[in-house]
Amino acid sequence: MVYQDRQFPFDVEPIYAEARKVAAKLWQRMDALN
Repeated sequence: MVYQDRQFPFDVEPIYAEARKVAAKLWQRMDALN
């Protein structure tokens, strides 16, 4: 990972938000299988 002025060169917040959505869908799918 390359740092620019000690900051990430992209906004990580939307990435984390998207990851949370994907994780939530995945857990729902796992629960449906049980």
